[in-house]
Amino acid sequence: MPEYMLALLFTLLTLTANIQAQSTKPRTNLANTHHIHEVKINLLYLLDPIAAIEYEYIMSKSNTSVGISLGRSIGESIDVKYQILPFYRMYFTKYGSIGFFGEIHGIIYRESERFWHEPFNAHGMGLSIGGKFLRDDKIIAEVVGGIGRVLHKYHGYYETYYPRIAVNLGYRI
Repeated sequence: MPEYMLALLFTLLTLTANIQAQSTKPRTNLANTHHIHEVKINLLYLLDPIAAIEYEYIMSKSNTSVGISLGRSIGESIDVKYQILPFYRMYFTKYGSIGFFGEIHGIIYRESERFWHEPFNAHGMGLSIGGKFLRDDKIIAEVVGGIGRVLHKYHGYYETYYPRIAVNLGYRI
């Protein structure tokens, strides 16, 4: 499983680097903008099926942002009933809140009782990296990959580590 996750993360990062390198349109410097809000949906989770929305607040005059991702199972085949994932991001570009970033996140999630006789609550912390791309100063595409550590012992699906994978599409307000 870890080799599969690393290969997927490497592939996603390579694709985002190629997409960013091919961009020829000059980007707007977004570091001086005020009160930028973004609303996104995780397209990758819809395959599982989990409905996940994300809100991100970009702090003015800095390359940082804070946000939260909320997910809820919409099918019977998934083991996670819901998840709450707050995050803090730091962008490594001169363009403000677009380009490559690092992320620190926490997670609280509840697993279903499908395989266990009682539902489990779990929480953890982790690190992620990703890339955000902007089109027409409003449409957002984002790829995130990382891993987190479960902070307590329990007998659930993710006993020690959990993945952080997202392919988001959204709108900047």
